[in-house]
Amino acid sequence: MQQPGVAPPPPAAQPPAGRPAPGRPEAERAGAERQGAERAGEGRADAGGADPDRAGENPAGAAAPAEAPVENPEALFRHGGGRVDIGGNRVDGAGAGGDVVGGDKHTHIYHSPTAPRVRPGRLDRSALEAVSALYVPGPDHREALERLREERVLVLTGRPGSGRYTAAQQLLHQVSGPDGAVFLLDTGTGFDDIATDGARNSAYLLHDATDGADGADGAGEGAGGGLPGRLRGRGALGAHRLNILRGRLAETGCWLIVTADAGAVPAGARPVFWQPPEPADVLAGHLRRALGREADDRTVRSLAGLEQTAEFIAGRPSMEQIGEFAGILAAHHRGLVTAGELAGHNHAVVAARAAEALADPARGLRDKAFLVSLAVFDRTPYPQVHAHGDELCRLLTASESPEGGAGLPVFGRSKPDLLAWARAVEENGLEETEFGLLPGTSVRFESVLMADSVLTGLWLEHPAARPALLEWLNGLSRADSVLPRVRAAIATGVLAAVDFPGVVGELVRPWSGGRSLRLRQSAAWALHVAAQEGRQRVVLELLRRWSDPAAEGSVARRWTAARAWATLGVDHAARALRNLRATARSDDDGLRSAVVDALASLVRSGAAAEVLAELDEWLRGTDPHLRRTAAEAFTAMAVEWDRGGEDTGPWPLLLRLQEAEGSRTGSAGDLGGTGDPGGAGGAGRLVQGLWRAVLRDRGHGRRAGEVLQEWIRGTEDDPQLRSAMTGLLPALVQDVNDRDRLDHLLRHATGSPDDPPAAVRELRQALWYGKSRGAENNR
Repeated sequence: MQQPGVAPPPPAAQPPAGRPAPGRPEAERAGAERQGAERAGEGRADAGGADPDRAGENPAGAAAPAEAPVENPEALFRHGGGRVDIGGNRVDGAGAGGDVVGGDKHTHIYHSPTAPRVRPGRLDRSALEAVSALYVPGPDHREALERLREERVLVLTGRPGSGRYTAAQQLLHQVSGPDGAVFLLDTGTGFDDIATDGARNSAYLLHDATDGADGADGAGEGAGGGLPGRLRGRGALGAHRLNILRGRLAETGCWLIVTADAGAVPAGARPVFWQPPEPADVLAGHLRRALGREADDRTVRSLAGLEQTAEFIAGRPSMEQIGEFAGILAAHHRGLVTAGELAGHNHAVVAARAAEALADPARGLRDKAFLVSLAVFDRTPYPQVHAHGDELCRLLTASESPEGGAGLPVFGRSKPDLLAWARAVEENGLEETEFGLLPGTSVRFESVLMADSVLTGLWLEHPAARPALLEWLNGLSRADSVLPRVRAAIATGVLAAVDFPGVVGELVRPWSGGRSLRLRQSAAWALHVAAQEGRQRVVLELLRRWSDPAAEGSVARRWTAARAWATLGVDHAARALRNLRATARSDDDGLRSAVVDALASLVRSGAAAEVLAELDEWLRGTDPHLRRTAAEAFTAMAVEWDRGGEDTGPWPLLLRLQEAEGSRTGSAGDLGGTGDPGGAGGAGRLVQGLWRAVLRDRGHGRRAGEVLQEWIRGTEDDPQLRSAMTGLLPALVQDVNDRDRLDHLLRHATGSPDDPPAAVRELRQALWYGKSRGAENNR
């Protein structure tokens, strides 16, 4: 999935201190939303007949009466960890999302020749010199070199792929000098047999790594279960034997390096935990070799600065993978590899890493459950990831042993061990909580591609894990907290992108047609993510059918579709508005509430011009359902306040949109900038016309007037807002009734009709005499 793309719209601001919140109090608004939503489907079922796929679902779509209010659709962006884009359509370094690539899609992966497995024996000097030419010292190189010279025996530990084997070769090459020899020992070599052949000035390397994934670290044997018994068990290198070996090496002028897994460090040894050099520095060296005569500084910098290169480096690749990627970059420079193929290579590397971790025989279910949990809860606190992972582990354990088994051990692996194995890091930041953003720590994968690779790898390559995974996701989607529900929906969308029929049938369709509003919202979020991940065409078609009462549009699914259009519609405004119009024609109060929420969400997300034009058309028409929905939607939008920035305070969102339009076009969309309200731009004219219509409406005029009075009260402490309002209010007048209505609202806005504040007096004079006259008289 993506890297962070389009930033989510900021939540609505509170009005300036000292004034009540705009519109209804939050509790009242939440209660009204809940009541309206709970009425979705409580009336008659719309035409369309019975749906055989709805067995076990609630055909009328009535919500559970005790359920808490459902969240705003944009909670998907706020709690998604930067993994979801507005609109569900993305093209970035991670590949092409949505149906934006025409024609057939082919991915070609180019591989550089893999370094041959080195057999035990004397290492070729030319090979050592080649290693030395590309070697980039890590942060621990100096310490390791000094200790090797002093102690004669050095144990190097570190995570797989960190370059331990390469570092060991370089260190031994340095200490042995031009006349020395470096020998790679067989892993079965006994420590008592080292440096007993009379050779002097020799260096020995025992690559005893216990993880075959060490890649370029050398020819690692085995796969995670543990190599030889020379570091453990009978005959192991204990403290006494280590001292004897050091003495013998000193007598013969020889050295020994043992590369070992962290759990296989000999007793009495003081290992150096090898930290790799910066991948970008290593890549630059490999690039120069791969480019050959073309390796000038400008070319190397250009290739190193590519978006695909940055994505590759961010995943903390192994040293071998860096060398391979350098060859692919050189081929890209020569026109043999496209930018899309570079991105495809990154996906392939991370997918292989995820598959290896899921199949690692040295790791149990608890570790792998943690890995999957991190794939869902990436960028959340470690305890939360671990707790959800343990829940999944219990389900996986029950799936493996239906008769029942032992519980989870209280004490498991350490945090550093788990994070290193999962290729994850912990970092400080701000955590989204019910109390707002608070300082905290979170864990995340080093590569932004890893989360999706783990989820899809588990689903496609380990089908026996599916029942436990589905039960886990179903449980998360019923959580009281919004974060687990959002993350479960995102994971479901990712899985739907690789198995749309299966995942929609198992999760999305039951959620969308059930009683729970929260599950319906989860279905909407999952479809947004599936569209973003490449299933856009089929998702849009499914939403069209769900929006049509003559097709699959039960009331519950029409509600779900409306909530999905709230986030997807910004890139498909015409299609979304066409389907929302069909839904708005229903008599069901809950469906109308869902449409109102969707329209307001689209305005906040960037489709204001299209939505305002649609509302204007609905209000000019004769359909009472559309007129009522348009009035409620516009009033809901007028309640929203934009937070403002460093130079401006909170403003009504609709007024801020007009100002932005004026800034872009140079028109009078900025009502406070020209003194010519009649010349406002498109958004300005639409807002003016909609204000007039809803203020005149018998059913909604009173509520609209209360909202406009909030705008008026906001002018007391904000001269810029007051200037904009002195342009807006006269533009709302077309007859004497309009003017009298607005004057009444002005006089009673602050509760002091006989002695209004100066700001209100200025607005009244602008209303009666025009902006310039009012401002002049106020002076």
